[in-house]
Amino acid sequence: MTPEWIVTALVAPAAVAMAAAIRLLWTRLNEVQDKRIAEQREALTIMKASTDAAVAVADGQEAVTRGLDALRAAIERKGAR
Repeated sequence: MTPEWIVTALVAPAAVAMAAAIRLLWTRLNEVQDKRIAEQREALTIMKASTDAAVAVADGQEAVTRGLDALRAAIERKGAR
């Protein structure tokens, strides 16, 4: 049977190395997730800006339509005189 101190001497450095590797992988995973979250946040910001621009265009078109309707009504009133 192998003495306990030999097992400890062989296993302890491997356990320390494994813990360091796990910590490194965990850190790398967090970095990748942070990057992905930042990219998604940027995409959402762009999508919101695009939506805001579309709403502004729609509001502008609505204002133009109201203006044209008012002009048409004024012309019809003038023609009715």
